[in-house]
Amino acid sequence: MLIDGLSLLWRQSNWLRQAVGNQRCWFARGNGGIACSAARAARRWHGSMPSAAPSHLPPDRSGISAPPCPSIGRHRRTGSCAAAGCQSGAQAWSLVTDSLVVHVHPKEAQMEATGRDRRLRRLWGSVSGRTVLMPIDQPVTMGPIAGLDAIDAQLTRLLAGAPNAIIGHRGVLRRVPAEAARSTSVVMHLSAGTALSGRGHVKKLTGDVVEAVQLGADAVSVQVTFGVPEETDMLHDLAQVAAGCSRWGMPLLAMVYVAGIDPAEAPEKIAHGARAAAELGSDIVKVPYTGSADSFATVVAGCFAPVVMAGGEPSDSWEDVLLDVKDALSAGAAGVCIGRKVQQHSAPDEALADLHALVHANNLG
Repeated sequence: MLIDGLSLLWRQSNWLRQAVGNQRCWFARGNGGIACSAARAARRWHGSMPSAAPSHLPPDRSGISAPPCPSIGRHRRTGSCAAAGCQSGAQAWSLVTDSLVVHVHPKEAQMEATGRDRRLRRLWGSVSGRTVLMPIDQPVTMGPIAGLDAIDAQLTRLLAGAPNAIIGHRGVLRRVPAEAARSTSVVMHLSAGTALSGRGHVKKLTGDVVEAVQLGADAVSVQVTFGVPEETDMLHDLAQVAAGCSRWGMPLLAMVYVAGIDPAEAPEKIAHGARAAAELGSDIVKVPYTGSADSFATVVAGCFAPVVMAGGEPSDSWEDVLLDVKDALSAGAAGVCIGRKVQQHSAPDEALADLHALVHANNLG
């Protein structure tokens, strides 16, 4: 039996040597049965095949380059081609040469959405495509502020208003009731600093993407404060988290602030910070309102990632808050990210209902 098995392996390897000849090959690991074709099928499935492995293709986990394929990373790793409708599985073998293509297709068809896509979809209203986010991370910076001091009771009340997602640190997110988490997504905040230092706007990383995955988070967030000496450190942290998000399929929200300015007087600086956050890999960018629909529109236009409006300091006039929200949405905002103005409202669930009515309205006119 051993001799028969070795003989079979020899015949298979001899067939591959004859088929491939002296040409260079690339492999990606997987499971399934073999299907192969010669140059005509290779051109039909993949178009013109390159004579050398493209330098931009990242190596897979085995350290061997993935096969060339004009599609997204998932298909490059599997050796399938979305443009040709190839339904390859998540870990298919693929061998590519100038004259031969050998595929290995698992039986299951691939799912169209990636993990990142599915997580992002949970953050948006299914009809409006916009979002109502509520940060509850403020006590790390400010202490047990009104509206978040008795956290267990107040969480229940706030979640009754069904924000699309809440943003908090690990300790509070672990206290979110399981039944509430079914209707409200959770975003784990990964940076912190306290007012006790006198420089609470300077943030350091306090968690990572792997922990957020373990926690079951739908996204992560990081704050960057521009215009301070530590700006480059925070940008480095944002980039590091963005790299982790790419590896794990986790959406990233960047909270962007510029120190020492009134956003209404320097909207171009808010636009600069927003664009920098998007350039470094953020999927959503939160910025303060710049005082007018026209100026906020310049921020939105200059940032290719969706922009959401921050709430800022508590306001005596809820009507003014709603007017700002309406103007931001008319300028192209993808939603709001409002915390204290809701949490310190006399009726937080009603305040959230007002935000839902504006943000998820089909007609903002």
